[in-house]
Amino acid sequence: MKPAPAIRKLPPSVIAQIRGGVLVPHLARVAEELVLNAIEADASSVEVELQEASVGCALEVRDNGRGIAPEDFMYLGQRGARSGAGRGESLAGTIARYQRVVVQSKVPGQQTWIKAFEGGQARCGAAAPRGARGTTVRLEAESGARSQVTAVRRRLERMALLRPQLAMRFSTSPSKADSIELEPEDTTSRVQHILGLGCARALCRVQFSSEQAACGLEGVISRLQDGHASDQFMFLYINGRFVEQTPIHQSIANYYATGSVAAGRGPASVAAVAAGDVHPFFVLNLCCPMEWYDLDFLPDRSQVQFRDWHQPVSYILECLQQLWLACSKQEAAHCQHQPNPGRTAKRSSTDSPRRSVQESQKRACTRSLKFCPA
Repeated sequence: MKPAPAIRKLPPSVIAQIRGGVLVPHLARVAEELVLNAIEADASSVEVELQEASVGCALEVRDNGRGIAPEDFMYLGQRGARSGAGRGESLAGTIARYQRVVVQSKVPGQQTWIKAFEGGQARCGAAAPRGARGTTVRLEAESGARSQVTAVRRRLERMALLRPQLAMRFSTSPSKADSIELEPEDTTSRVQHILGLGCARALCRVQFSSEQAACGLEGVISRLQDGHASDQFMFLYINGRFVEQTPIHQSIANYYATGSVAAGRGPASVAAVAAGDVHPFFVLNLCCPMEWYDLDFLPDRSQVQFRDWHQPVSYILECLQQLWLACSKQEAAHCQHQPNPGRTAKRSSTDSPRRSVQESQKRACTRSLKFCPA
């Protein structure tokens, strides 16, 4: 078992460079950050509860991760105190925003510890024993629970899409209509449970890594013949964090549409592409060095800004080109083995159409890179 991640105080010079946008004023953002902390701690199960309280509402996030070591409670919640993976600043922002925050945690084989933040003061000490390992964070907000439910649920679903092996539960009170109950499952089942059967059909598995480029790409994407008329099903993550409205989204969409037309399949026609009505479904996570980009935490989303957009775009499109060409080759081989006595084959090889797809995709890749921001 991995040891609990040590929380260390960063040097003052580094703290001064941390963006002010790390403050986490919105409850949905708080829920997202706390779940990301749980995932970092190797939690296999996360429970989020949003309920009405005497004044406003209360949010509680429970996980079965490695927990926080007692010696790390000294720095817990301080600005500039982070674990080895770089998270922790969000908790300091949460404490600065909310009147009362309570953190309780247990490391296997050690006593349960608790730290409460209220009115600018912190109290820390041993707590009543709890049976299981893990961490529980509870905070109280002035806003009502009902106004926060939709935003919290949407963020949790986005995180659950990328992590089908994570058990996730979301409950609200007094209403149970927006609850989430997800057990560990395969990727297709997770997509079906969250987005419906239409998005889960015939997905292509994406799994690439490059030591030379120090990055990797994982997830699923729709086949060239299974395009969607809506652009609302493109889920992109950078090192596990959901981002939206980036040049990467547009580059993948353009690349996909061009490849669909070149393959001559499905609903993707030249007219549809020209009208912007052909989009892929994908859940893709780009793993890359954190030095490549900056993150801004806006009220409604995380915004990523790469120092050189050509780096992620060229790598992703190269991976997708290999994937779709491999899929085309497999489908062509499958069709060759299907008997069709009413039709005489005019070609004994599928090299020509595959070359057409490849050449078209290369042109699309070149155009996508050309329009990447500097």
